[in-house]
Amino acid sequence: MNTNKTLGIILIISVALNLLVLGVLGGITFAGMRQDHAAPYAHPRTPPAGPYLFNPRAFIHALPPQARRKAHKDIMQTIRQTRQIRKNIRQTRDQLTTLLAAKTFDAEAVEQHFTRLRALQNEQDALGQMLLIKILNELPPDARRRAINAAAPPPSAHRPPPPRRHPRRQ
Repeated sequence: MNTNKTLGIILIISVALNLLVLGVLGGITFAGMRQDHAAPYAHPRTPPAGPYLFNPRAFIHALPPQARRKAHKDIMQTIRQTRQIRKNIRQTRDQLTTLLAAKTFDAEAVEQHFTRLRALQNEQDALGQMLLIKILNELPPDARRRAINAAAPPPSAHRPPPPRRHPRRQ
């Protein structure tokens, strides 16, 4: 009877240890799988620096109906024009990610890819700015003001910066 009780306790301890080992191994395995499939970067474009933000949907929505239809046609044409630029930006980002994660770091190649990425983004931004100028040029002053105010609220309307975690040392 005493032997059966001892064997039962040993069996329970053995099962508990086996489950613990399996849990640790499973956790390590699934954690490794999650890291392998993670995106190289979550946000391909950072928001513009400073307080100026532009909401294109609000801009288009604030346009008069005729101007909105014309703007939509112009936007679709610009999207077709920028398709190759956007493809090149994606390819350059992928190549850059590969270079940054390589075993040997090639600073010169990384710098060249950053330069190319900046040039492509500037080209894309320039097309967007030219589109904005084209749309605004055809609007009367009051409609232009309404569209701009809808798309770019004053900086005071934005959220205040988060509080500092640590006070500045003097």
